[in-house]
Amino acid sequence: MSIVLWSESTENFIRNALSPLLVTGLMLDAGKHQAQVEVKHENLPVSLKERHATLMRLVSRLVGWDIQLVSNDPK
Repeated sequence: MSIVLWSESTENFIRNALSPLLVTGLMLDAGKHQAQVEVKHENLPVSLKERHATLMRLVSRLVGWDIQLVSNDPK
């Protein structure tokens, strides 16, 4: 079971919902209720890469925004 610390701030609420991921960047489009969340590539475990779509759907439903997780992978 997970507990998410609620916040009136959409940015903080999204960060809390994604914990323990370390969010390095967050771009919000309030008009479209969309957020792009950036995390460090090395902090994105393999297991999360495989299921990040499921995690994003759950967080999106919780927050009420469309959330896209991106990695700052230097490639």
